[in-house]
Amino acid sequence: MKKKRKLWVLLIIAALCVYTMIIYSFFGDPMGDPEMETHILLSKRIYSSIDKVMNEPISVARAMASDTFVEDFMRDEGSLSDKDASDIAQRYLSTLRDGTESYETFIVSAGSFRYFTCDGLYKIIDPVNDYYDRWYNEFITKDIMYEMNADADEARGGIWTVFVNYKVYDDAGNFLGVCGVGIEINELQSLIRDFEEEYGVKITLVDSEGLVQVDTDTINIENVYKSSSLLSTSTDYVYTSKGASGFVITQFVDSLGWYLVVQSRSSMHKYTMINPMFYVLELIGCAICGLGIWVILRKTQSSKKSGRDAQVDELTGLYNRNYFKAVYGEHGIFNTVRYKSIAVFDIDFFKEVNDTEDGNEILKHVAESMKEVFGEKGEIFRWGGDEFMILMEWSIEFGYGLCREFCQKLQNEGKVTVSIGLTEVRLSDTIKKNYYRAAQYCYLVKEMGGNGVKRG
Repeated sequence: MKKKRKLWVLLIIAALCVYTMIIYSFFGDPMGDPEMETHILLSKRIYSSIDKVMNEPISVARAMASDTFVEDFMRDEGSLSDKDASDIAQRYLSTLRDGTESYETFIVSAGSFRYFTCDGLYKIIDPVNDYYDRWYNEFITKDIMYEMNADADEARGGIWTVFVNYKVYDDAGNFLGVCGVGIEINELQSLIRDFEEEYGVKITLVDSEGLVQVDTDTINIENVYKSSSLLSTSTDYVYTSKGASGFVITQFVDSLGWYLVVQSRSSMHKYTMINPMFYVLELIGCAICGLGIWVILRKTQSSKKSGRDAQVDELTGLYNRNYFKAVYGEHGIFNTVRYKSIAVFDIDFFKEVNDTEDGNEILKHVAESMKEVFGEKGEIFRWGGDEFMILMEWSIEFGYGLCREFCQKLQNEGKVTVSIGLTEVRLSDTIKKNYYRAAQYCYLVKEMGGNGVKRG
C-alpha cells in the first residue's frame, strides 16, 4: 500500500511538470522574446569558434589530398614491402602532425587496403567483414570529396575522434585511396563546455539525419537523434522560440556538413508566475491528472508484459538483442566484473540445413543445448538469425574447454555443427568492441570450414 501511494505522488508530480510546461508555452511573455538578437549573436559566436577549430584539420586533409607526394606514394606503395611502405608513410605523416598530440593523420590505399598512421602501418582494412572498417566503403561510394565523421579511433585505443576523410585522385582521375586527419573530440567538447557553462545553453553538433556527432555528454554521440524538423540549409539559421525564455537555434555549418544546435536551459519566466490564469489552469490540471493516473495504473501490468516480450526471443525463450541494448546500450561498457569472457556462436551452413530440415527446430535444439552446457554461469542471447552470444563468468581457458565440449556434443548428435569465436572481456574496451573481437574469431572458424573454436 505504501509503495502504491509513492507511485501516485510521483505520477502526480511528473504530470504536473508536463502540464506546467504546456501552459507556460501559452503564457510566456506576450511581447515575444526580446533577447532574440542576443541569442542569434551567441549562436554565431559559437559557430565561428567551432569553424575556427576545425579549419586547420580540414586544411591539412585537403593539402594531403592534393600533395603529389601522397599521389606518388599511393600509386607505388603496392610494389613496396610492408616495412618500406610503413617507414615512408610514418616519416610523412609524423611531419604533418607537427607535434600536435591531439591530431592523427592517416592514409588508406585503395590498391592494397593498407592503413597507415603516424606510427607506420597499422592494419590491412577489411571493409566487408570488419565493422570498424565499414566507414571506408560508405565514404567512397558517396559523391563528395570529403566528409566529417565522429567515430572511436581504433588505432588509439577507442578515443572518440572527429575524422576529416578526403579522397585522393591522380591527374588522370583514377581513385587512389583516402587520406585525412583525426582530432580528438575532447578538444571540441572543452570549447563547447565553456560556452554552455557561461551562457546556460546546450550545444550539439548533428548530421543531416539529426544523429548527434559532438556533445559534451559523450554517451549521446552517435546514440541520440535531434528532431530533423529544425534542420534546414535554406537560411543562415532557424530560430524557434519556446515561450518567454526558451529557444532553439539551428545553423548549418557548411565546412563540416553538420548542424549546430543551440538551445536554452533557462527556468520559467517570472511573468508566467504572476499570471492568475496560470494557477487556474494548474488546478484544472490536477483534476485531469487524477483521471490519467487511474488509467496509467490499469495499464501498468500489461505494459510490463509487452515490454518483456519485446526483449525475449519468442522461438527460443532467450533474451534477444533488444534486451542487451536496454541493459548496456549501443556504445556501453561493462559495469560489472562478473563476466570474464565472451563467445559468439554461428550455426554452420544453416541456409543449406534449413532447406532440408525444420530450421526452427534446429534453432530451439541448439538453444536448449547451450542452456545445458553454459546455463550455470553464462548469460545466453539469441543475437539474430542463427547467431548466438554468451557472456560467461568463466575464464577464457575454462570457457574454451566448454566451447570445445559443446562443438563435440553437437557433432556427435549429427544434426548441425557450430563455429565459435571466444575472447577475454576487456573492461577498458566498449562492449561493442569486445563483441566484434569475438565475432571476428568466429568468422575465421567459418572460413576454415566451421565446427571449431578459435580464441584470442
